[in-house]
Amino acid sequence: MSSPAACSPAAPTRLPNRRPPRSNVDLEAATVGLERCPVFAAVPWWAEQQGLVFAVQALARSFDFTNQAGISGYSDTTGDWLVRTRDRAWQRPEYADTAWRFLRAHLAVADDATWTAARDVADGLRRTAALPAQAGLAFAFNEQAWADEVVDAVMPIVAQTAKQKHYTPFLARLVGVAGPDAATRLLGCNNEALTEDDLLTALAHRGHAAVPVIANAWAHAANNGQRLLTARALLPVRTGEATTLLTTWAAEKKAVAPVLKKHLALLAQ
Repeated sequence: MSSPAACSPAAPTRLPNRRPPRSNVDLEAATVGLERCPVFAAVPWWAEQQGLVFAVQALARSFDFTNQAGISGYSDTTGDWLVRTRDRAWQRPEYADTAWRFLRAHLAVADDATWTAARDVADGLRRTAALPAQAGLAFAFNEQAWADEVVDAVMPIVAQTAKQKHYTPFLARLVGVAGPDAATRLLGCNNEALTEDDLLTALAHRGHAAVPVIANAWAHAANNGQRLLTARALLPVRTGEATTLLTTWAAEKKAVAPVLKKHLALLAQ
């Protein structure tokens, strides 16, 4: 190149900053069902480009679709590739747990008018949406009454051992949203998807009333790793009940002893 001018942009003008045309809810849900876009990536795009109301609608509708791979595997080339069914709604779309977390985060920073509009839409959708979508909506909007209704509806299904593992990822999120009684019932499912965040959320929402819920998590823990995360959730709770539980658990499992030590040090401050 002989001169700096040769390096200048060929088209120095900026493209207009225009919003894309409004999408169709069914089209977006079908795109997720076809695995053209993972749902956890779709939610932030929907929220930013189409608005939170649209994101709520599209995510809930995504549970009405699956694809042939979700039914019989990727090697099966027969039948319709996109299928409108709720039979696989607990497994599809994949990564839905992360998608609901993203939606909850967007709602947490939304202005009052946007949040209210999105909640009104969600309240209407949850009455007819697939059960996993109902669970997700309760989690995203942090609605205890909605979560309690989902627990009532889902417990008879969870009792079917063959299906139990498919329900746990969604239901684990509701432990931090549902009331203490409903949360305790969920923990009786031996929920392997439970995380420390779920228990800390329950504490943040329910205060000391969540301590019996955490005690139930220990009683139904699937392994020592879950028991340890349950103990850690009680570490900052300054009550005699929490101290008694941690002391008992430390006697049962040596790994809890450091948690008890930190808890007692916190009480002594």
